[in-house]
Amino acid sequence: MKIIRGEILSIDEKSELHVRGGGGGSYVPVESSTPVIRPIHISSSTTHTREVWVKREDGVEMPIMLNDQEIKLREGNQLSIVVAADQRKMAMAYVHNHNTQRGYSLATAREIADRFSLSHNPSGWYIIGALALGAVAVFISFLIMALFLPFMLSSDAVAILVLVAAFIMGVIPLFKKYGAVYDTHEKCISEVSQALKAVTGEAAEPVSAPVTV
Repeated sequence: MKIIRGEILSIDEKSELHVRGGGGGSYVPVESSTPVIRPIHISSSTTHTREVWVKREDGVEMPIMLNDQEIKLREGNQLSIVVAADQRKMAMAYVHNHNTQRGYSLATAREIADRFSLSHNPSGWYIIGALALGAVAVFISFLIMALFLPFMLSSDAVAILVLVAAFIMGVIPLFKKYGAVYDTHEKCISEVSQALKAVTGEAAEPVSAPVTV
């Protein structure tokens, strides 16, 4: 993570209104001579875009998209922009307007960790896999009992205990894996959060060079 500092050169704002409609018209049902009129449905939405051109301290001009209208900006404002970046992409995490002394969070630590694939986010497939593995274990144990230990099938209690034990032994490994992946992911998010706090704390005060965490 690092801080990019600069001055706003220009702001290009656009708002587009999108209108959608449907329905209307009429028809006469076979069983009635009274026409049926279809209602008209109209919906609209507005897309707001704001391209901000910033001149960095090194003289390079760069455009950034700050579409959130809650972020108050005008030409001449001095900004500090906290970005997370690797060799392939860059994402803005925080912007501080020194003229208004207000900061705006643009991405959470969890969003940054997920976007840059800093660790694997555990999914429901682990649980599905655990259940499937347990089911396979039950099937194999039942097959073994049916082929090699038919006398055990006469005792329902023993058979049930064997099946339950097989299911548990099949499920435990993947649930342990799920827990390990979850703990690693949460630790990664915590580290990103600490880095964000360190950098955004520096962003509130002017510094002469970018800060790397």
